[in-house]
Amino acid sequence: MLPIYRFEDIRTVFLNRRKTKLFKVFKLADRGYRYYGQFKAPLSAQEHELERYIR
Repeated sequence: MLPIYRFEDIRTVFLNRRKTKLFKVFKLADRGYRYYGQFKAPLSAQEHELERYIR
């Protein structure tokens, strides 16, 4: 079974003078993954916790 979300392009950037993580999310649909959006998370967030920050 495939995971529902796939995370790509995880990077660290400065937003409002704070370091944050930006990442792109692809969601499982029909027979493949479709782009779902770009989201941000605190720098301290681990990669396995990124699903919490999808809105």
